[in-house]
Amino acid sequence: MRLLLTILLLIPWAVSPAHADRPSMATTARTIALGGTVTALSNDASTTFWNPSGVATLQRQELVFSYADRFGLGLSNSYTSYVFPLFERHAVGVDWLRESFGDNELEDALNIINLSYGMQLHRALSLGVGSKAVFQSIDLDEVSLRSASGFGFDLGLVLTPKTSPFDRLRVGLTVQDIGGTKVRDSNTQFEEEILEQNIRGGIAIQATRDITIAADVDQNAIHFGAEYQPIASLIVRGGLNKALSEPSGGDNSLAFALGFGLKYNSIQLDYAFENHPVLPATHHITAALSYNASVISIKDAIIRPAPIFKSLYRTYEASEFADVVLRNSSADPMDVTVTIEVPTLTDAPHEESFTVPAQTTERYGLKLTFPQDLLSTQPSYYDNLVQPTVKVTYQQGRRAKTSSKTLNSVYVLGKGKLSWSNPRRIAAFITPESRTVDSFARGLVAQYADQLRDKFGNNNMGKAALIFDAIGAHGLRYQQDQTTPYLEIFEDDSVFDTVKYPYEYLDAKIGDCDDCTALFCSMLENLNIPTAILDVNDPEYGHIYMMFDSGISVQNAGDFFLNEKEYVLWDNRIWIPVETTLFGSSFSDAWRNGAKEYYIRKERGYINEILVSDAQGTFRPGVVPDIEIEVPSADKIAELFDRDLSFFDNRLDRIALSSGVSLDSAEGLYDAGAAYLRLAQLDRAETSFTDAIKMDPEMADAYNALGVVMTRQRQYDQALELFNKALELNPNDAGFRINVALAYHLQGRSEDAEQAYQLAIDTNSDFAGALSFLSGGGTAGAQKTDPLNRIASEKSYEDGAAFLRLNRLDRATEALDRALSLNPNNAEALNAKGVIATRERQYDEALALYQRAVNVTPGNAGFHANLAITYHLQGKKDQAIQAYRKAVDLDDNFDGQLDFITGGQPIQSIEIASTPSSKTAGPLQKIAAEKAYDDGAAFLRLGRLDRASEQFDRALSLNPNNVDAMNGKGVAATRLRKYNEAVEMFNRAIAQDPDNGGFLINLAILRYLQGDGDGAREAYEKAVIADPGMEGQLEFLEK
Repeated sequence: MRLLLTILLLIPWAVSPAHADRPSMATTARTIALGGTVTALSNDASTTFWNPSGVATLQRQELVFSYADRFGLGLSNSYTSYVFPLFERHAVGVDWLRESFGDNELEDALNIINLSYGMQLHRALSLGVGSKAVFQSIDLDEVSLRSASGFGFDLGLVLTPKTSPFDRLRVGLTVQDIGGTKVRDSNTQFEEEILEQNIRGGIAIQATRDITIAADVDQNAIHFGAEYQPIASLIVRGGLNKALSEPSGGDNSLAFALGFGLKYNSIQLDYAFENHPVLPATHHITAALSYNASVISIKDAIIRPAPIFKSLYRTYEASEFADVVLRNSSADPMDVTVTIEVPTLTDAPHEESFTVPAQTTERYGLKLTFPQDLLSTQPSYYDNLVQPTVKVTYQQGRRAKTSSKTLNSVYVLGKGKLSWSNPRRIAAFITPESRTVDSFARGLVAQYADQLRDKFGNNNMGKAALIFDAIGAHGLRYQQDQTTPYLEIFEDDSVFDTVKYPYEYLDAKIGDCDDCTALFCSMLENLNIPTAILDVNDPEYGHIYMMFDSGISVQNAGDFFLNEKEYVLWDNRIWIPVETTLFGSSFSDAWRNGAKEYYIRKERGYINEILVSDAQGTFRPGVVPDIEIEVPSADKIAELFDRDLSFFDNRLDRIALSSGVSLDSAEGLYDAGAAYLRLAQLDRAETSFTDAIKMDPEMADAYNALGVVMTRQRQYDQALELFNKALELNPNDAGFRINVALAYHLQGRSEDAEQAYQLAIDTNSDFAGALSFLSGGGTAGAQKTDPLNRIASEKSYEDGAAFLRLNRLDRATEALDRALSLNPNNAEALNAKGVIATRERQYDEALALYQRAVNVTPGNAGFHANLAITYHLQGKKDQAIQAYRKAVDLDDNFDGQLDFITGGQPIQSIEIASTPSSKTAGPLQKIAAEKAYDDGAAFLRLGRLDRASEQFDRALSLNPNNVDAMNGKGVAATRLRKYNEAVEMFNRAIAQDPDNGGFLINLAILRYLQGDGDGAREAYEKAVIADPGMEGQLEFLEK
């Protein structure tokens, strides 16, 4: 018995292949099978024993049970460990290792209990500390021979680099039993060191996705191990360890182990076969259970808007709708797919993919796309309390894993619902692109086009009056909402109002002030008339109405208004306030009331102006259904519109005579006629000038002014008679001769026009250059512009150029737009707008403007130089060089000025290998481009313009010469009212296929929409020549 006792006491030390002083410890089958390579791996619950820093990297609960009968000697080895994460980067672990032997006489036991704490100082570095209690007991025939206990401490770290090429590496270091762990026998009080201090280092490398290789070294031995996972449920392992010094009296210090693991969900069973160089082999069995074994977890998730308004779905699409906080507890970055579903809002779950960095917690914002028919069904009106759900899917090893979370309930408020916490939200109900609105507004304006032009010229007053009166004639009326009246709820964010879309109001014919405002703004915005919301936030009286841009310049205000209280000067423009609740009354009444209301509230500081186009940058209107609305008859409209026309006529008389003009003298009649002429009231101007001539037949200025009236009325023969009569009375007035030249030019009598122009210059040299187009400086298209408009256009261009030099881009744009509205072929204005677009980095728009300028004046080298610069800024080298070369060919003064385009080389020495038009797409690219075009055409037929444009862009990226895609993108841009972009697309398509009548027809329609009637007719004529079958397709353009 004493001999057996001696053997048992020596076994823990003898089992180490190195036969050193430190005993061999066995924890789990995995650590045995890996040859004891535990320091760097440290990624299961046994890390509590081997490296306390590893517990912080697990980020899961794990419970392990292991058992072995070591070496067939009856030496029982059992191990239990539990790891629990405290916080994201902190965890604790506790384990119990017991090695014992027992029979009827002798009982021997060694118990080691560890408590470890680990924390991640950085996502690549973890530190840990462990404390242990050691108990040793030996009993013989129930008599205690030894009962000893003591305490020890461990310290460890794990380094997991996150940057390539070291991101597959793990490095570990542990100091075990710092200073040595001693126990004291309670019987004899004898103290001895049972576990000496041991420094252990390790390294692990993930060689491939499935293979991990590891090595450890300590003071006694070196260890090697490898792990291979061919499928998700199976892991195969093998390991070696070898003593650093040969054992005394032995000839073999090499031991090996083999093992495997079976894994199912969070349960894992491991087996190891341990071959000792001296003692019999041992079989180890381990069972592990993980809780939250998923390495990706959803820490939090919220829906940002609360409540959710269905009518604002396009606003939600433009920003992050939901936040999801994901935790990756793995040592590796993880590719995840996040799915979110919001009942009643999403037809199918929305998906986005991310890569979550290793051992991090990150917030991810999700931008959702909602069904485009969200507002088109009856259920869209319903309010719902819904519970969104978030799901995360990813691959862990070879297994697909899922984690999900149900979010707090949120209210989804039905179509039309709104709270007034932000009055800018009403912009989402202003729908100028609605076909219902378009057919009503543009149909009316087309019917009254001549009358509007004659009475109101280029300003917006007539169109606004016509639309307002037609809405009233249609029967629309204001009625305060009985349940949620705006004037009572506008300051209460907890109350939800219901706003009608314009098509709904046109159908229902009854609406609150917000409904009236949304409708009138939609109509005017459809006609490209800027509008602004007027939010009255007076505590005594909440209200909302609108104002529109009159189109009248500040400089000309005196010609149109009797006093400054009739309009609002805002943003350097003249705006007309309109009380939209007065539908059914005349426009003039709504104007008077709106202006009065504005100044009363403005003086008290209770009115807020909101530009609709700005507000729609945030609150974009959704896609709504269309209905057929019958436009009121002319008789019904006349009841209100005739009243307004009389109102404007009376105002014009008052304005024309407001400066004390006397109609009892020829001079007074002439001054009144001049005022009418400025106001584009040609009939009244004609009457005044005629009466002035009757009163004073020698008044040359009256004959000349009457000739100007005849010229504008295109009665050129009568105009020439009057100009010549004026010259008889005053032959030295060069201005009269200029008018003669213009009249001849408009008749097509070029030689007579040039002679008259030369006589004007001979009379007064200051007129040199005023009509340079008479000497052939313009194109046929340019000659179709009214010469008087051409002169006014030049003046506006000069104003714009001055603002451009001062870097006042907004003012420059206004002046240049005015110049182009007077003369769409003003090449200098087109070029200057291109310069502004270039400065604002809107390169495509700039190129379209420069190209239009070049088309009007092909010989202007400066335009080609600007094209070259813009192509260069886009990175289009070949096009830039071509444009630069053209500029130099036209004017050699440009040689060397743009050498930054050529890299400092002379332009003459540059050879262009290819140009975009000559770069030929491969056969596969052409097929893919055709497929993308077909998809775009399908989206275009469905009215999905954004998706259509995306597909056309894709087609052109695959094959830049796909003319059908160019044409399709032009059609989409036209429908989106992006006219400059549409012009560029159609021109590119026509340049490559000039005989395609369809392309030319589209260009004609676009020019008509831009208000360029002459350009529209010219394109239409070319379309008919190219394809006679097109004749009659655009009858409204046929003369």
